[in-house]
Amino acid sequence: MDIREILQALDEADRKLWSDCRTAMRKVYLTAHNKVLGLADYEAQDDAFMDLIDIKLAALFDRGGRLNTAKTLAGDDADKIEKDLNDHDNIIKKKLSVVKSVGAVADTSKLPMNEWT
Repeated sequence: MDIREILQALDEADRKLWSDCRTAMRKVYLTAHNKVLGLADYEAQDDAFMDLIDIKLAALFDRGGRLNTAKTLAGDDADKIEKDLNDHDNIIKKKLSVVKSVGAVADTSKLPMNEWT
């Protein structure tokens, strides 16, 4: 289900609420991304996270009984995106465990960085 179908399945008040929530959630992520990496380093995984925001927000409205549709919301897309994000989370955890085992002051330039692609 794409965003146009989701918006059509909402009444007018819920469309405004959806839009406000979606904008706020995306703005927070983009702000954090910009402060940490800068927007020049925006990658496909960041875009996938933005898609996940839409999927989770749609699921939230569906759970609240506010979507008037018989279509499936996300299906495999949400599962794949969440799996990809969990894989990246595990990579970060591995890197953090290396830093902790090295000691309080670690040279992070020697940590592997190619696992994000």
